[in-house]
Amino acid sequence: MRLAIAFAAMMVLAATGSQGQTPSASGKSGPTDDAVLNVLGDRLVRVFTQFGVPENVYPVRQDDNPDDDTVVFHYASDSYGFAIHNKTVTICFFWGAWTGTVKGIKVGDSRDAVVKVLGNPSVTLKDGNGVITSYGWDLKDLDAKLYADFDANGIVNRVDAELN
Repeated sequence: MRLAIAFAAMMVLAATGSQGQTPSASGKSGPTDDAVLNVLGDRLVRVFTQFGVPENVYPVRQDDNPDDDTVVFHYASDSYGFAIHNKTVTICFFWGAWTGTVKGIKVGDSRDAVVKVLGNPSVTLKDGNGVITSYGWDLKDLDAKLYADFDANGIVNRVDAELN
């Protein structure tokens, strides 16, 4: 049902001629990291209002319970996006195509460079082999946690923030 609501809202916006904020499509520069992060916890309608129609939308089901479904929106040639659950933005993503910084760090930074900017993480995540995959820091002003995700070489390949 939620997917149907999200799809219907997207179709209404598409029919009214709304455009996603991508530099190539609108001739404007894209949003700042703060603009993306500041929709955490907001309702779905704010995403459409502020960023327009996403370039790609897909559902995510992590178990067999449809009540846990999430919809992911991709913007600006997969440079940033949002996870929406129960019509609320629960995660903001910054992928490899994001060329700016996120709270002072950027995709392509080393673990050491990230720690130099953000300080020691409050959370360290490891895979089953004990390899560090993510560092996390509290974003108290957003009641969220910022994560820098690392590839096998210890280089940031994604930054995301999710509600606590």
